[in-house]
Amino acid sequence: MIAATLAMLAAPAAQANICREKTPGPVGAARDELLPRWDFIEAYQLYQEARDGATREALQTELRFFVEYHAQIIHERHLEYAWAQAFDPGFIALYEDAIDWGRALCEPGGEKAYAEHIAYLARPDETSQQFALSLKSLAASLGHPRARFEFAVAAVDDDVPRRRRIGFGTLHDLAGMDYLPAQKTIADLYSEGRVVRRDRARAYYWYIRAQRGGADVDDRLAVLEAELQPEERARADDWLSSGKVPWIN
Repeated sequence: MIAATLAMLAAPAAQANICREKTPGPVGAARDELLPRWDFIEAYQLYQEARDGATREALQTELRFFVEYHAQIIHERHLEYAWAQAFDPGFIALYEDAIDWGRALCEPGGEKAYAEHIAYLARPDETSQQFALSLKSLAASLGHPRARFEFAVAAVDDDVPRRRRIGFGTLHDLAGMDYLPAQKTIADLYSEGRVVRRDRARAYYWYIRAQRGGADVDDRLAVLEAELQPEERARADDWLSSGKVPWIN
């Protein structure tokens, strides 16, 4: 019964961003319109049923997941509700810890959120795997380059053209910011003509940028240079010497 309920807790209908301050719902909505939430109450019932440390640890993960997903709800209101209902102090302490943990995720750049993503990714249970994906999404929203890159790489292989374009645009942005994995990937895509029309000049430009940054692309560059036409080389050299970043073709 506990396992089934945990699975339901782990899959809320919609995700909020814990680093946003805005409260959802119409302006001037009554304070109790958002409370009590069934999953918050369900979490307390799980706490009451928990009898061992492993179950308590799983519950702490669920509470963190709850805080991260329902961040736009003011969590102090949940605490007020818990106190008013005389919830067990141990549960309140767990929830306060989850709130503090959630607030710590919002440091600029998403380093903390991505580190927590890696930590939960290492856990084998389904809840942690879902949570890891959510944390990576948060890290990406905070500008973490690796998180953004991983989502972009997945997007360029998507069946939906719009998602492929968005993914390629993200890779282009990251490459322009000198993120080496993105430079290598976008060069490969231009070289192969995958996702975008094949463009040897642009592929050469990005391989050179990646090489200057320390990436090992010598073999790929040698293959491309054997095919490169003089006018293509001239275009790429002009971009490189002028400091211009070629637009997406």
